[in-house]
Amino acid sequence: MRPKFTLECNGKSVPTDEFHVAEAIILATNEIAGHGKGISNIPLTLIVKKNGVPDLTMVDLPGIPTVPVHGNSTDNFEQISEIVMKYITPEESIIVNVLSATVDFSTCECFKMTTLFSPSKFL
Repeated sequence: MRPKFTLECNGKSVPTDEFHVAEAIILATNEIAGHGKGISNIPLTLIVKKNGVPDLTMVDLPGIPTVPVHGNSTDNFEQISEIVMKYITPEESIIVNVLSATVDFSTCECFKMTTLFSPSKFL
């Protein structure tokens, strides 16, 4: 049996499939955050159902900017930090930071937030 995909956002539920998930996410992102560099704290929830597969919730959070980028809002760092803290605060959260292999992780804001908030949850 093939998995069933549904993207939920702002009270809407949009059925999709594995071939059109990226397109659905881009459309929903543009709808809630605008085209370009907008930020929104409204979550997009992708639900994947398949018989015999356990439930698992994963949250893909935005990267934390440390250098202002032309065209971005001046409070992007604060907005994104607030969103990230909302999801890493619960005790049951497992935090997985994903970075390029060429990045100096000791200077990355996501690692600083993770270890500051909960060193025992650092992966």
